[in-house]
Amino acid sequence: MNSYTKKIVPAALLIAGFTLLSFSGCTVGPNNINVKLTDFKVYECKSSLNSDVVAQNRLLSDTIYAETINNNTLKVWTTNTKFSCCASKITQEVTIEKTNIVINLSESEDGMQCNCLCGRSVEFLLNNLVTGQTYSVTIKRNTFDYYSFDFTFSNETSLTFNF
Repeated sequence: MNSYTKKIVPAALLIAGFTLLSFSGCTVGPNNINVKLTDFKVYECKSSLNSDVVAQNRLLSDTIYAETINNNTLKVWTTNTKFSCCASKITQEVTIEKTNIVINLSESEDGMQCNCLCGRSVEFLLNNLVTGQTYSVTIKRNTFDYYSFDFTFSNETSLTFNF
């Protein structure tokens, strides 16, 4: 080995070693996040509104609450989510990618479509949350964004959204 090679090889190994060490402790994004949605419930219509009333009262509001119920679970519920009066079934499709949670609520009707809406409460639990981790929740209605919010989970999480 000549003197030039004796100097270059150790320097190259040193640079490669520092590069590997600097990336070995790096993680991109959250690890071990395994959020689950459970206990999905939709309650019966609270009241029925025909389309004329809805047109005149566009400001009928819904409220979303989110509250910690134990060290890794958040309960989320709504008070007045609008659905067709004739909805025979309301289902949810959930997509969870690390800290992004999307819940798409869909309704199906038997027979003709109704010309009325009713407010229903929707409720579910988000389980396996990690304290200190920030999550993004999007609730959709038939693929259209209904409401989105971000929160950092803690044992004292308590949120209210009026809209």
